[in-house]
Amino acid sequence: MAGFGTVEGLPVYAFAQNSDVCGGAMSKAQAAKLKKLYKLALKTGAPVVGFYDSVGGRLNQGAELLAGCGEVINLTSKLSGAVPQISVITGTCLGTNALAAVSADFVIMTEDAKLSLDVTGKDADAAFNAANGNASFVVKDAAKAVQQAKELVCYLPSNNLNMAPEGFEEQPAPQGSCIVSKIVDGGSKLRIADEFGENARIRLARLGGSVIGVVRTVGKPLDDKSAEKIARFVRFCDAFSLPVITFADCGGFENLRTARQLTSAYAEATTVKISVVVGKVW
Repeated sequence: MAGFGTVEGLPVYAFAQNSDVCGGAMSKAQAAKLKKLYKLALKTGAPVVGFYDSVGGRLNQGAELLAGCGEVINLTSKLSGAVPQISVITGTCLGTNALAAVSADFVIMTEDAKLSLDVTGKDADAAFNAANGNASFVVKDAAKAVQQAKELVCYLPSNNLNMAPEGFEEQPAPQGSCIVSKIVDGGSKLRIADEFGENARIRLARLGGSVIGVVRTVGKPLDDKSAEKIARFVRFCDAFSLPVITFADCGGFENLRTARQLTSAYAEATTVKISVVVGKVW
């Protein structure tokens, strides 16, 4: 099922695999519908939210199915950096479906969902995917996943030419809160990927009503996972012109590759970047 509508007045394209029909298995007809939706999203500049719950693909369609899946994955890459993409996984998402799902900017999984390239479902649970950076959010059930997707849409610009939606400016949190909460608008901080790369924190928040990206290091040397998380987030913010504020408290890098990965992401970003040194930095 595919359609177009609004979330809090913001335009959104959405699709959902219907597990009640052939287990939601991908078919050439389903691929054709998705291709049309992606092309419309790119043409009109609106985000795409996809709900995944499928047993796999209709293998009896052979090469036609594989060609359709390849074209869908190709279109997700064309949308990358042009319009935001959100994947919501509420059931099984394996094989080529998983490849398309993780191509999105943000992945939301329910606790009982499965996501893996391995069609046997090995290492597919939500906790594993969160710990390895494949899932940005893990929520209890499908209702919570829909709520999380709606909240996320309200932080994102419709495309890379539009500004992010404005919010109401609220007073920051009182003294005693973490440094980020003391600066951003009260109640506006959206936690992302806390289970992956624990030596760094990334957030979407509002400052004076405007959406910003927030990076905070926690005083420990940055490892590969933490650097990868920050680099992905900085590149996303850069693609959609979201300012990035970095609260730096870091005891260096664990290796040269980590340093190269992170410095490249910051150096290439042309969006507004502000660094606030709150501890040791070397």
